[in-house]
Amino acid sequence: MTKTKRIFVSNRLPFNISTKTGDLQRGSGGLVSALMGVHLDQPFYWLGFETDPGVAAELKQKAQQVDKQLRLQPVVINKKLYDSYYDKFSNDVLWPLFHYESQHVLFRREDWNSYVEANRLMADEILKVAIETDTVWIHDFHFFLLPAMLKERMPKLQVGFFLHIPFPSSEIFRQLPVRQEILAGLIKADLIGFHEHSYLRHFTVSLTAQMGIDSSFLRAQIGDHTLNLGVYPISIDNEGLKEKSESAAVTARTHDYENEIKSNFLVLGVDRLDYSKGLELKLRGFRRMLKKYPDVRGEINLLQVAVPTRTKVPAYMRLKKEVDQLVGTINGEFGQPGYVPVQYIFNSVVENDLLALYRRADSILITSKRDGMNLVAVEYAVSQNLENPGVVILSEFAGAASLLGDSLFINPWDEDSIADALYSAYKMPKEERTSRMQSLQEILSRYSATEWAK
Repeated sequence: MTKTKRIFVSNRLPFNISTKTGDLQRGSGGLVSALMGVHLDQPFYWLGFETDPGVAAELKQKAQQVDKQLRLQPVVINKKLYDSYYDKFSNDVLWPLFHYESQHVLFRREDWNSYVEANRLMADEILKVAIETDTVWIHDFHFFLLPAMLKERMPKLQVGFFLHIPFPSSEIFRQLPVRQEILAGLIKADLIGFHEHSYLRHFTVSLTAQMGIDSSFLRAQIGDHTLNLGVYPISIDNEGLKEKSESAAVTARTHDYENEIKSNFLVLGVDRLDYSKGLELKLRGFRRMLKKYPDVRGEINLLQVAVPTRTKVPAYMRLKKEVDQLVGTINGEFGQPGYVPVQYIFNSVVENDLLALYRRADSILITSKRDGMNLVAVEYAVSQNLENPGVVILSEFAGAASLLGDSLFINPWDEDSIADALYSAYKMPKEERTSRMQSLQEILSRYSATEWAK
């Protein structure tokens, strides 16, 4: 008898081939940690797109070096089709719309057709390896059509879908020209998971408004098909991250930063340079704090790491320009000899350096306009040393807000809200910092990425 197996599906595979060594390299990101952390005792397949047939063959061949149960299944896709499905439809339509940035949406029917074709290609490849007793777990907005495509041809296959970004309010979702097609693709899943209750609520309201389907909060009956719904906020590999953050290498790097970064109170920002992250709002709030509380000038610094993303897209180029200008304005207005209020890094940071910055910083400031979760906040909390912990200042519009209840919450559009939270963090007694961080770490220690994936 053939053993049943788990099949994971994501846009890209969790590994790539290193251009320097030619070895298999594990990708970064919470999803890889979460799924690789589930010690499966049966074979598990992972399918994702690859545009280079040579790389695809190599990935497939080297997968079992990582885990004897792992089967990587690269799905070779034509580069032009991939760019249209991924860059044009997924990133220029779904991403902005689901993050409430509809002014950035650029819908073209040919890109939608590519999205349908890419989903169909993935369905064909899954059905080559799947049997009816298998479980397929589909990840994210790149594959909204996949549940229906799989169920049409293999009705008994167990299909789960997890959305890693927010699901928008039904009024925003209505603006999508292909809204019904997307819902029709999704509702054939056996289970759909979201990070947060509000995302699930938005989804059920859209189901009723667009499809006339009523549901209880956790279930919808569609003919003889039961669609289960649930809220499962993703986490990280807590133990692994805690261990790394306390390692000798990170400790040494933290000491370096303590000597190099002269600041009585260092506020850290770590974000992709994406319009959903609210970097311009963060800088305006920081500027407001310097105006409103003159006693912090010379005391509080912001170190903002902005990781480049989609640098050739006009919306992102405009955002970079605005951020550059704001950094210059703040430093020009409030800088003094020996005091530069904002240090700005437009680059990515290697893991050990990032963990050392987390431990060096007195606070993390997250001003997302919308965020599926925001794992930076979680990583910062897990890596804190309880002998002298920092403070999490978190946008109420990030999914992590529902998990990290002892943060200081802000409305990122309210400059005073950011200014006041920064000042509160600066003035917060050590006892309060410790009790808040202890409580955050306790919650997170009980809820790792592996627990989420299970």
